[in-house]
Amino acid sequence: PLTIVCVFFATAGLLHIAQWRWQFTSLKKFTILLLLLGMVFSSLSYLDRTMVPVEADEINVLKWMSRNLPDNSIILSIPENGQFIEYMTKKQVFFSLHESRNEKKATSAKIIFEALYIDTLFPSLEENNVSHIYINRKVKNSLRDDQGLQFLLKNERFKLVHSHERVEVWEFSPKG
Repeated sequence: PLTIVCVFFATAGLLHIAQWRWQFTSLKKFTILLLLLGMVFSSLSYLDRTMVPVEADEINVLKWMSRNLPDNSIILSIPENGQFIEYMTKKQVFFSLHESRNEKKATSAKIIFEALYIDTLFPSLEENNVSHIYINRKVKNSLRDDQGLQFLLKNERFKLVHSHERVEVWEFSPKG
């Protein structure tokens, strides 16, 4: 609603400047050109901040995942990655932002990412049928190296199935 009001006043101001009697018409054209360029560049910088930046290495790994992972795979990553993973791979993700109201999944995801011991982590992964874990730069920055999920990935039930630059895909083998 506030955007509509701002656009209305900006348009009214631009029309007022265009209809104003100028001594120098070239100055009028230059002023209008500067205002239009300012609007274009501010719009572009706003779009750049709001769009999710996806790096080329992430796209390569997601394409690999769509070709090589089984169709029944459930992929775990942070919620911010969920919709993009689901779109690019056509596979099911365990938890994404649009499911943030699902208390059970939110609690399970928190348990998985904050697990300090395998006896906490493995039952949560098995209960939720998680088969793969997608780790990009955002995930690595949110995890500690010396404890938690990043440390527990060194267990023999996890296997690094694909890695490209700073993006990794781990496979979890359920018991049995």
